[in-house]
Amino acid sequence: MAELFDESIFKPPSTASANTESGAPLYDNTVFTAPKDVPDLGIKPSRSNGVLVDSANALGTGFNRGLVNLAASIPDAAVNMLDLGKAAIGAPYIAATGKAPPSWLDLTDRTKIPGTSDWLMDRARQTDIGRKLLDASNPDYEGGYLQNSGSALSGLIPLGAKGLPASGTALTGHALSNLFSGNVGKAVGDATGNPAYAIAAGLSPSLVAKPAVQELFARSVRGDEAGRQAMVQRVSDLNAAGVANPSLGLATGTPWVGGAENLLTNTLGAQSVMMQNRDAANAGMQAKARATALLAANGRPTANFQVGENIQKDFGDWRDQFKANLGGRAYRAVDAAIPPDTPADLKLTLQKLGDLNAPIPGLPLTSQVFQNPTLKRIEGSLTSDLTKTTPGTPPGQMVTPPPLLAGSGLMNAPNAPITTPVPAGSPTSVTADTAPFQGVKKLRTFIGDKLAENQLTTDIPASKLAPAYAALSDDMRATAQRLDQQRSAGVAAGLLQPQPSAERALDVANRYYRTGRTRLDVLDPFTSDTGNRVAGETALERYKSFADPNSGDLTLLAAAKASLKPGTVGQIAGNVIDNLGTAKAGKQDETGSKWSSESFLTNWNKLSDEGKNQLFSGFPNSDQVRAEVDRLAKGTSMARDAGSLLANPSGTAGASAARAAFGGVFGGLGGVGTGLLTGGPVGAVVGGLLGTASPMVGSYAASKLLTNPGIVKAVAGRTEVDPKTLTRSLRALQGTGLMNQPRRIEVSGTSADAP
Repeated sequence: MAELFDESIFKPPSTASANTESGAPLYDNTVFTAPKDVPDLGIKPSRSNGVLVDSANALGTGFNRGLVNLAASIPDAAVNMLDLGKAAIGAPYIAATGKAPPSWLDLTDRTKIPGTSDWLMDRARQTDIGRKLLDASNPDYEGGYLQNSGSALSGLIPLGAKGLPASGTALTGHALSNLFSGNVGKAVGDATGNPAYAIAAGLSPSLVAKPAVQELFARSVRGDEAGRQAMVQRVSDLNAAGVANPSLGLATGTPWVGGAENLLTNTLGAQSVMMQNRDAANAGMQAKARATALLAANGRPTANFQVGENIQKDFGDWRDQFKANLGGRAYRAVDAAIPPDTPADLKLTLQKLGDLNAPIPGLPLTSQVFQNPTLKRIEGSLTSDLTKTTPGTPPGQMVTPPPLLAGSGLMNAPNAPITTPVPAGSPTSVTADTAPFQGVKKLRTFIGDKLAENQLTTDIPASKLAPAYAALSDDMRATAQRLDQQRSAGVAAGLLQPQPSAERALDVANRYYRTGRTRLDVLDPFTSDTGNRVAGETALERYKSFADPNSGDLTLLAAAKASLKPGTVGQIAGNVIDNLGTAKAGKQDETGSKWSSESFLTNWNKLSDEGKNQLFSGFPNSDQVRAEVDRLAKGTSMARDAGSLLANPSGTAGASAARAAFGGVFGGLGGVGTGLLTGGPVGAVVGGLLGTASPMVGSYAASKLLTNPGIVKAVAGRTEVDPKTLTRSLRALQGTGLMNQPRRIEVSGTSADAP
């Protein structure tokens, strides 16, 4: 074994150096003799493998120690409680007696307690691989901050089966938080020697620093408590509109935050993140619109042609029902009030038919083009029915007596009588202007049926039949009035009993038909157009055009809607919702299905309040559907307002200048904010430095900050100590072993160790 000292220097002193007074040697030979062998003091020489390798080794061994500390957390906690109990007894004992406490109050030797971290590491160090896993290869790194950092990072290992954070940003933030907690605790512990202070310092990021700085950041973004409550309401409204994860600017409505987001949308490093967030918001609102459309349609199809065909079918069903009801209760009341054989005057009807079929003077052949053959046959047949013909007299002879001759005597022969032939008399025809009321009413019913027919199939246009129908109605009313007058005179003379008014009964029936006829006029354009069949898509567009605030007619919309089944009205509402958000042609894709929140809001605002009420009522769940559409409109309005802040067309000078001017600012603020809310104050410092140094990295960090759901939630919430953050800090301290170190209790100059 090598000698420990240089014998030429540390040899026994010579006699010349002895004490001159006593003659004794100057040094004690028993102390300053040259040792022969070097004792094994356990000192390991420094073995450096390079800074990077030694640093990685220190981090790794520290991480392994942390895993052992975490694995033994329950036994260690039990021993901690035992040692605390001993300290609670030992401290008063020392204070009272001034003596050391008895041995049974000494701290527990944890290397002898199975399951504790000291016991586990002591057993591991008895093997070569255990020493390599737990102890730094370079003794200079043993117990240093790098090894302590590795132990702190072991606290990231999750409890149970929850796994590590899914987000790289969150994992980085948690790592920074653990490093800060573990190393601040170590620094304070090394400086003060008091583990209690060290533990308090290690917990300060989660208990004090992070909440305080987080509140400062939150207030700078959304303002005070009133602003926080407004943000909570905005987030709720956006969620209701289908936006699950709004950006910070959209959630707060703060102009400078929204403006920053718009500039970042066209900034290198942040563009992809910002566009993904906006696309997700747009997709969420589109999905909400589609779900609302299906709710309105009750799951039925909302395609244009299918909805249009259902409209036509419902209108056809209504027309058939109207025709079937023409002989209903109202007309039975007319039959009861007016006897069927009552003479009905037809002067106005005959006159109107004559006018409708009158030839154009001087253009007989051209007249035939405009004259309807069926209407001419009606006029001819009616005239024939009203004409009464008296047959002529048969041919005969007229006999006259012969004349007397003058001067004739009695004996004269008599003259023969004179016979004159009489020709047959010609028949005579008289056209009457009255017919039985029952026949007139039936004739009008037939004409009414013709008017109610689909204009594609009828052989007489409504423009020809409607005047004839009106003339018949006027003739019938004149008959009813005359009958009422006769009855009133009879009642006044005491000859008749009062009876229901014939004119009133007829007016009720006429009003029913007139209302139905008006509706038929509204419905006809949905099925025919100048004699041609209308496609289902066209029928739908004509229906929705009634709600147009500029060219529509809400009265006609209400009349048409009254002829539809509730299910079809719901399908129309679903179709309207589907099409409100269809992007404009210039921004549409090749499929024509691209959805735009801007288009949705623009088209929604074009509708009048009454138009909205008509379109979104009259079907099951209509109130719920209208509420959902209103929520969607509110969300799209927020999105438009946020998107317009500081927005410039991509590539313009204004946008380029703004991006250049604020690139570094975005970088610094993005780094600070991301680091702060994920890793605490140390994260803010690191993030700020990285962001300022690299605007691209900083812009990316800023975009991640502004679109992070956790940060939006934190800003919208009240600032409180996060239990998860506190747990991570405790686990970081637990990993470093700081929670298991004894505390020195000083009592009247006497010391005792306590856990």
